[in-house]
Amino acid sequence: MKKEIKIVAVVLVALIVFLSGFGLGTTKGIKINVAVSGNGTAQAAQPVVQTPVTQAPTAAPTTTPAPVQETPSNNVTPGAETPSGEAPSADASQPAASTGVPATPAEVVAKYNEVINAAKKDLKYTSMHKVGTIDIQCTDCSVSFLQGTVDNLLKTFMKGTDKKFTVANGVATDQDGGQADMNAYIVPNGRDAALKEEYVASATATPSGDGYTLNITLKSETSTFDGTNTVNPVGHESCLDPLNLATLELPANAKITEASMTYPGAVLTVDVNGAGQVTKLDVVLPLEGTGTGKLGASLTLGLKGEMHDTYEFTY
Repeated sequence: MKKEIKIVAVVLVALIVFLSGFGLGTTKGIKINVAVSGNGTAQAAQPVVQTPVTQAPTAAPTTTPAPVQETPSNNVTPGAETPSGEAPSADASQPAASTGVPATPAEVVAKYNEVINAAKKDLKYTSMHKVGTIDIQCTDCSVSFLQGTVDNLLKTFMKGTDKKFTVANGVATDQDGGQADMNAYIVPNGRDAALKEEYVASATATPSGDGYTLNITLKSETSTFDGTNTVNPVGHESCLDPLNLATLELPANAKITEASMTYPGAVLTVDVNGAGQVTKLDVVLPLEGTGTGKLGASLTLGLKGEMHDTYEFTY
């Protein structure tokens, strides 16, 4: 996602530089509005219930009772029945522990950090396929005759990525010959995942095949910049590399003087196989925000978009 963030930065810079050439000459500055909503939803964990087998009591003669055969594979008292005559159900609290599926939000968050950080160092990967998309649209432009130009610029720069990597001993090589270790490619790029339960709105796990799927939605966060000081979105930065208007690299004659970015809540989905290895990672990052700047021209832009990365791994 880090490369895609750089592409977004280039788009915003390109818009500022291009539009400054029109010299509109007012003093309102540049204002960027971004709005989007994510569509990822987390599913509640569904425990796997093992249905017990109840041995019906053996009929006894009127004189000497026949012994009742015990069934050691369950906890049902031999010969016991429920009032309805049906066998009692199994204890639903057992499957999560027996299958290894995380049960509580705290366990899901801890497992996410564990499997992602293990993936960054895993030497058994043989390939990786990464697909990244960026969807940012101009929803409002204060100079109406520039709307088409802005749309075309966005289309030019908003190109996603679709790359296949061969992996050997933890080093990934793409089809263009680019090479880096897996830690540099898997978000958060170049550092360990350090997600905390306090950053999470929901965290569940569901059995899947011989493994399970982790579903996490982060809490909404806001990052601000007042021209000097920056407040970072610590929750999102603990596991991602979110776009931040305050940190964009702009040309020397351009300056963002104030910015506010809101992250409604990234959605993380991780498939883990029976060996505890990540086979797929899906990240959806919605964005909202405003920003003001100075470049000698006055322009108000409205933008909305979403960044989406999917990684698939083979061993």
